[in-house]
Amino acid sequence: MNVMRGSCGVLLALLVALSVASPAATAKEDWNHVANIKDAATRLAILHKREGSPGVLKFLDACYRTQLLASKFSQGLESCMAQDYMHTQILAIVYSRIPDEDRKRMANEVDHCGCPGTGAGA
Repeated sequence: MNVMRGSCGVLLALLVALSVASPAATAKEDWNHVANIKDAATRLAILHKREGSPGVLKFLDACYRTQLLASKFSQGLESCMAQDYMHTQILAIVYSRIPDEDRKRMANEVDHCGCPGTGAGA
């Protein structure tokens, strides 16, 4: 589960960087974090069911591009980060169940965006 530890480290580093680098870090956040993350999880499940992992990745890219324009940590950015983390954990679980040889073959057939036929072996 090194993938899971790595993604946890990346998320933690991002959270620390956001809280330290932002002058708004001391500002009072006025939303319910638990409810926001539960809502983000629900929306992620719906999106994943409708568009699959490639759709989720495309959405997350747009989400970060939009939410990182703000000058302070927001409910929207928290949602992006929560969905990113959840999606990463699900992918780590799924891929950990696939034998190494099959994962290597798949890596040559699919690029990081999930686009068939554009990997290193194509």
